Amino acid sequence: GTGARTVRVKGLLPTGAAFEEDVILNCVTEVALANALVMAVNSVQVLTVGSGGQNAGNIYVGDGTFTAGVPAEKFCKILDFKGVSAQGIYSFPSNSEVFFHGLNAGAGLTVGTDVTVRMKHRVDRGPWQVTEEQPISVGWMQNKHVWPDNLGKGQIDVVIEAIASTGTEPVGGDAFFTHRT
Repeated sequence: GTGARTVRVKGLLPTGAAFEEDVILNCVTEVALANALVMAVNSVQVLTVGSGGQNAGNIYVGDGTFTAGVPAEKFCKILDFKGVSAQGIYSFPSNSEVFFHGLNAGAGLTVGTDVTVRMKHRVDRGPWQVTEEQPISVGWMQNKHVWPDNLGKGQIDVVIEAIASTGTEPVGGDAFFTHRT
């Protein structure tokens, strides 16, 4: 075909160990991962393409019943023509010690709309804790930490959310981490 032919899926197994798997797509139906049990999917990247030079359509990694190529439970997604996933969730391998260095976020806001950007984390599938929460009025917010916050040691999950007071404003951002195992 003209679109994506192979993708690389990265994530965690139920043991908390990291995995990386290259998957050959068939452009017709869903393709199962060789790692049947996956706890988290961190990223998906297009590796090879046909004559079109890019993925021509959305690519999903998920579970459950697939309807028109879309899984009932979506773990990760590559948008049409983007080549790589972009999501606000990441899972660090077990026995990681994770340090949070800061958060950048921006929003194209209309008058009367406020957006709150929130980062939360959990250790070893325990309760979620809010690590950072910042309002954005118009434009860009940057919050770098002079001393990084230690999020703990174990299997660390991080989620970044954007909550708009009204509407569906576009929001984007980056979070900065280091980790060691």
